Amino acid sequence: MKRSLPVRWLYALAFLVVGGVSLLIVANYLDPEGACEEAGGVWLVAGRHCVMPEPAADPGTNG
Repeated sequence: MKRSLPVRWLYALAFLVVGGVSLLIVANYLDPEGACEEAGGVWLVAGRHCVMPEPAADPGTNG
């Protein structure tokens, strides 16, 4: 059965998205201790997830 071109592109896009998310998850697990703190982040979930704090508001802005 021959598939149309847009369906092939959707499959390719889904493959890339799933692969990219998988790489991010693996990279997060393999991140050496201390890299999060050096970047100014905070470890959550027992060192499995690094969260970066939001930058402080500029005192010159109204918000």
